[in-house]
Amino acid sequence: MVLNEVDSLNMLGKNTSKVTDYTSDGLGEGRPWLFVDLEGNRVDEEDVEIIDMAKEFSSAPKGVGPEDGEFNAQSFRQGILVPRLRDADGERVAIVLDGLNYPPSAAFLEGVFGPLAVEARMAPKDVLKCLLLSYSSPVDADTRRLAFRYVMNVAKAMNVR
Repeated sequence: MVLNEVDSLNMLGKNTSKVTDYTSDGLGEGRPWLFVDLEGNRVDEEDVEIIDMAKEFSSAPKGVGPEDGEFNAQSFRQGILVPRLRDADGERVAIVLDGLNYPPSAAFLEGVFGPLAVEARMAPKDVLKCLLLSYSSPVDADTRRLAFRYVMNVAKAMNVR
């Protein structure tokens, strides 16, 4: 089941009284896209650098490191996400989760987002500001929550916010 923007926001417990539906992602796919920062706030951004995980990396990402196969968290983080965050120079970068065969595992998410701030040479608060997730499935709201937790765990360990 594909939810529209209002349904997705309702799943997150967000107020949707002033939200209008839209059904185009701007790329001609005609599916609802929702840009949400890692804190769960809806973001209206037209100029967003998009990383479509299924198309640019794999529709079946798994594992943490090379020992877990080619499409692991370390490969995604170092090969795609960190370079794109650096190139964006503080602008918004959205990871699109639509098209994956299954939601990313907690181990994969921790492998991607846990060391992200350190490898991207960014403060965790800056990662939270510029990194967005886009999805049309309520299952992926859990992915956002886990990503937020892993970034914040690093912030606590670094004693930074």
